Parts: sequence; C-alpha cells; structure tokens
Amino acid sequence: MNALSLFSNVGFGEIYLKSLGVNVVVANELEQDRCELYSLLHPDTKMISGDICKPEIKTKIYESIPDEIEQIDLIIATPPCQGMSAANALKNKSIHRYNDPRNKLIIHALEVFNDLLPDYMLIENVPGMAKTFIDAGAEIMNIIDYINSQLPSDYKMNYKILDAKDYNTPQSRKRFIGLISKDGKWQHPDANSKTISVRDAIGHLPSLES
Repeated sequence: MNALSLFSNVGFGEIYLKSLGVNVVVANELEQDRCELYSLLHPDTKMISGDICKPEIKTKIYESIPDEIEQIDLIIATPPCQGMSAANALKNKSIHRYNDPRNKLIIHALEVFNDLLPDYMLIENVPGMAKTFIDAGAEIMNIIDYINSQLPSDYKMNYKILDAKDYNTPQSRKRFIGLISKDGKWQHPDANSKTISVRDAIGHLPSLES
C-alpha cells in the first residue's frame, strides 16, 4: 500500500506503519528541522518541506509521486491540534476558534484528497476536533460537516474517539480517528477487553537508580 503523509512531523508513526507494509512514498511537513529528522528516519520517502496552503507546495507533492506508482492508496493527515485542544480553548476564551488558521488546514488536506482520490484517508487529532468549527468561506461549519461536504458521493467517513489504553498501549490517550473510504467500508477495530498497565509493559525491566 502506497501512502502520502501530510503534517508528518518527524515520522514516528510511519515506523510502525512500515512494519505493516505501508510504504510512505511522499511526506509533507512545514518545519525544516522536522523535515530533516524525518528524512534521517525515512531516507526512502520523498520529503516536501513547505506550507501546504501554497499551491506550489501541493504541485511539488503531486510531482514527487514516482511515475511507477499508479496511485496513492492512503493519505494520512494529522494537522496541528493546538487550535482544537481543550487546554488552548480554556486559555483563549476570547478568541473565536474558527479563526485559528491551524484548524483550517483540513481544507487543504481535503483538496489533496480530492485531487488524488485514494481508496483511504486517515485523519487523526485531539477529541476536540469533532466539536470544532471552521470558517469554510461561505459559512462557519462544524469540521465534521465540512469534511463530509467535501467527500465524493461514494466515500464516507466513520469517526470515533478512541483511547490508546484499549488497544494494547499502557497509556490513556484519547484521539479523534476519522476513517474515510469508499462506501464507509473502513471500520474502527474493536477495543480489547484487557487493559495493559505500565507494570505489565515494563515491570520485568531492572529498576533504575534515582
């Protein structure tokens, strides 16, 4: 499966995806230092450094897809979460959150989706994403409604708030996970019945001196 990673940061998640057979052929990140570390971790991935809001950066992304690849199968989009986080909202009660430009980056991610039309798109963010509103130009819209309005008629997004502790991770960390696919066939996995504790995960290791 060939993938495009948007807002890729340094690519820690891609290390796991690679073990599952997901080949990230192109990635895009704004911050140059993150781009450099990403390229060290993933030397076979073409990294496009720059602002996805700029048409020329989108063009570079498209032109960087190798000719031998017929299509991108998956787009991974993890836009910055600060504008959607509960902590930020509490600190900035006087600011209309729909004016935060970081929240509107999903608009550009969906433009790329509609240009490439992969079979799947994964959107990950903080739980507050589901309740966030953005200025979509003609109107202020809930971000979920906006995403659905931009999908082709044969695509659907299933979304849930998942907690990492329910999926073999010794940490409680909730995240919005949106799965876009044709006819909504891509479904979230079932939660595990057993929770793994930190002791379960690292209790066998020798103690460290303080």
